[in-house]
This record gives sequence, C-alpha cells and structure tokens, in this order.
Amino acid sequence: MRLRILFISFCLFLILGVSAFGQFATDVAAIEDAFQTFTNDFATTLPALSTVGLNWSDAYIGGFPHFGAGATLGVAMIPYTSMTDAAAIFGVSLDELIPPELRGYGLPLPMWCVDGRLGGFVLPFDVGFKIGFLPPDVDLPANLTFDFMLVGADFRYGILEDLGPIPDLSVGIGINWLSGAIGFKDAIPDGTIDITDYGANAQLVLDAGDFNYNWQALTVDLKAQVSKNLVFITLSAGFGATYSLYAEAGGGIEAAVLIDEDSTDGNPPVALTPAQIAQIQSYYSGLDLSGAQFIITGSANGWSFRAFGGLQFDLLIFKIDLNLNYNFISSSWGGTLNLRAQL
Repeated sequence: MRLRILFISFCLFLILGVSAFGQFATDVAAIEDAFQTFTNDFATTLPALSTVGLNWSDAYIGGFPHFGAGATLGVAMIPYTSMTDAAAIFGVSLDELIPPELRGYGLPLPMWCVDGRLGGFVLPFDVGFKIGFLPPDVDLPANLTFDFMLVGADFRYGILEDLGPIPDLSVGIGINWLSGAIGFKDAIPDGTIDITDYGANAQLVLDAGDFNYNWQALTVDLKAQVSKNLVFITLSAGFGATYSLYAEAGGGIEAAVLIDEDSTDGNPPVALTPAQIAQIQSYYSGLDLSGAQFIITGSANGWSFRAFGGLQFDLLIFKIDLNLNYNFISSSWGGTLNLRAQL
C-alpha cells in the first residue's frame, strides 16, 4: 500500500505554503460572511469528496458468490476563490498554494479508502462498503496538518446484465460520512477582531498562530451506471446526484486570544473569562471561542450533480480501474484509481 502514501504525500506537497500580510484588523461580521461563502461553495465539493470509493467501472458485479475488494485513491478540488477570501480576512495569502494556471480548477484534496462489494442473493443486486482515513505514515510538509475520515455503503440493483450486445445497467443508492481538516502552521499574524455587539470599542486580541479549515458532511448518493466488457477492458459511464443531508465547514485561528473591553482606554488586553466567552458566543452564530482559538463554522445543504466515466483493465481476477468525474454545480473535475481483486 505504499502507493497510497506516495499519492497523498504528492498532492499535499502541491500545497507549497502560505504567507502572512502583516497585522490584521477585522470584525466578526466580515469573518462570518467570508466563511459562509466558503461553506456554501465547499458544500458543493463535499459530495464529490464523499463519493470517493465504490465507483467501480463494473455497473454490477453479479450475484453471490461474486465479490471484490481493493483500495481506491481519489482527488477532488476545493473551491479556490472562497478559500482565499476566507484566509485573507485573517491577513493570510494563499497565492503560493498552487500555480496560477491551476487555480481555476481548485485546490487538490486527496482521499483514499479500502472498498469492497458482495453480490446479492436471489435478486440481481450487490452491496458495497468503504472506509478511509489518513495513513499514519504519510509524510506531510512541515507547515501542514491534514486528517480525514470517510465511511460509506451503497446498494446497486442490476436492471440489465452484460450479455452479447447488451451492457450492464444498474441504479443505486448510497450513504456516506466524511470529516476532515487541513491546517497551516504559523500562518496567521497577530491582529484584532472587533466585537461591537459585545461592546462599542471591544476587541479580541490574537497572537500569531495557526490557520485551519475543517469540514464534515453526511450525504445520500443516487446514481445510474452502464458498463460493457470488451475482452480485457471494461468501459463505463453514468450520472450521479448527491444530496448533503448535513454539510458543515469553517475555519479560523488557533492562537492565544485575549480581550480588550475598551480599545480606547489604553489598558492592556486580559484573559477571557468563561462568562465573557459565553456572552460573546451568544451574539455570533457558529462561533467557537476560547482562550486558545477563534473558529467560525457555517452549514449548507443542497444537491450536487456529476457525470462520470471509467476505463478498467481486466487482468484475470485483478482490476485496474480509472474513473473521471465532472461536478456540474462547482464546475470542477475529480478522479479515482482503484486496484482490486474481483471474482
């Protein structure tokens, strides 16, 4: 499984680094607007991320005792513009993340999972299961943190079976859970955040620290797929519609956070008390505040639609499966490589 480690490490090393502008000064309302835009845009990408795995070129593997198991490597693109806007609020430039000619496609986020399928009894169906997480031995850039968890299952019903000129045709439904986070160490300069709902001249005063994004989603995936085996290769195409039952994304700063209740009186900022934290959080939805972090989170539900196609090489019981997909909502591309044994 060394391939999965090299793949994830390569994608993450594309993230070259970040740079800080100087001390920043902003307010909570501006932060909320920037991160809600990021959340809304990212919500269109979360379904694509959550559907990595179980997208085999075989539209239907056949009934029991047919089965298969292997591993899938995949990548999807995070919207770049809204991500940079959210970072700029905190005085951070992401211009060095990826080359300018690739920014229109987004920031590549790698995923991997182990996945398997088992043919059904009596009726023509198969079921699939998958689970993925960041391998502990992945080498990350020194300034980067990254983690994710992916769990899912699906059910596909075979309408047609590959026989003569007739292809395999199936319809399916799946459910997926995805969570993850990516962080940039020592990326945030020190700065202030106005909290005028708490006090007319009140500010949060933050030390330099780390900048983080996080996300989680529960999605339902509907898809129809056709495939045809041609001796040593299998071609496939399909359409998928994914709904985010729950999608949440956000980010912020991990650093020392103090409060200055009146920035005009010349007194130094002091440590936050639990009562102050509770009162400030009551004014701003989605705010997770402590003496060590300032995190804003937003939520968004909605549909995502994709077309996909695959090319599979059939080597006896071994399959090398390449899949490409296009997200119509975010206008972004994604792809997977699956290696498995299948009977």
